[in-house]
Amino acid sequence: MATIAFALMFWSAQGSLTTRMAQIQPLRVRSFSSRSKDAQLKVSAEEDSTGRTKWSVDVQNENAERLESVKAAIVGAVAGSLVAAPIALLSPNRLTPQWEFDHDALAATLALGALVYRYAVREDPNPMLKQGAAGAFAITRTLALLQVSEDCTSLPLTCGAPLGFANWDMILKGSFIALESFAAFGGMAVALEFLFEKDLLRRFPSK
Repeated sequence: MATIAFALMFWSAQGSLTTRMAQIQPLRVRSFSSRSKDAQLKVSAEEDSTGRTKWSVDVQNENAERLESVKAAIVGAVAGSLVAAPIALLSPNRLTPQWEFDHDALAATLALGALVYRYAVREDPNPMLKQGAAGAFAITRTLALLQVSEDCTSLPLTCGAPLGFANWDMILKGSFIALESFAAFGGMAVALEFLFEKDLLRRFPSK
C-alpha cells in the first residue's frame, strides 16, 4: 500500500511539474522573441543613423557626396549659362526684366539639372542615359516658356497653320527657346563629363 501511495504521490508531483514547465516555456519563448525584436530594431536604428541603409549603393562618406553635389550644381549653373549666353543675347527681348528673370531661372534650373544628372548617370557608360538626363530638362524648359499666340482659340486649341495647335510664330519662338535650352543643358552635361574624366569631380557610385 505504501508503495502504491508513494507512486501516486510521485505521479501527481510529476504531472504538476510538467504543467508548470509547459506554462513557463511559452513565457521564455515570448521573452526571447521580444528581446530579439528589440535587438533587431536597435540594429536597424543604428544603421539608419549611420546612413548605411539610406542608399542602395556603398556610400562611404555622405558629407563628401553632398560636397560633390554642390560642386556639380555650381559647375552646371556656370557652364550652362556661359554656353547659352550668346544665344540669349540674340533674343528680341534681351535685357528686359522678363528676359533677366527667365535667365536667372535658367541658372537655378541648370544647378538642379546638374544634381539630377550626377545622381542619374552615376558610373553608367550608356550615352542615351546621359543625353536623356540633359534633354529632359531642355524639353521641359522649352514647353514651359512657350506661349500661345493671341489669335489662338481654345477647346479645341486652334492657332492656325501649319500644325493647327501651333502657328508659325509659335514654332519660331519655340525653336529659339529649344536652341537656347539644349545648348545650356548640353553645355552643363559636357562640362560635368569633362570634370568627371579629369577626376576633378567624382561621379556618384553605382555599386
